[in-house]
Amino acid sequence: MPDENNELTTFVLRREQVNAQLTRLQTFLNDPKSNVTMQLKLRSEKIREAWSEFDAIQNNIEILEDIYNDQLQYRFAFKDLYFELMSQVDDRLSGSNAHALGRQQIQGIQNEVTQKHQTHPTQDRKSVV
Repeated sequence: MPDENNELTTFVLRREQVNAQLTRLQTFLNDPKSNVTMQLKLRSEKIREAWSEFDAIQNNIEILEDIYNDQLQYRFAFKDLYFELMSQVDDRLSGSNAHALGRQQIQGIQNEVTQKHQTHPTQDRKSVV
């Protein structure tokens, strides 16, 4: 029995560490400067790894713990927060991609206009006269 309690305590502590990773991501997403695309990608990869780790830890806790309903509530709360944060990350990454695509399209249009103006400068002058 003491080994089970020690093991349970270890799992609970590790679960709290994984949960803290979600909290740090949540804090990062609430920061107005958090739209750095590369950081968002790296952090989301790390949190995806944390999901797998959480699931394994939580399964062990549920096996060792007698109060199953409390553990299910913890699992659901973690899962809800995880999916909420990951959808925020995905939305921001999609927005960054759309913004970059929009910039590229605008740049392409500007280049076309510049090239047309350079190729036909006399036509523009004649129409003004």
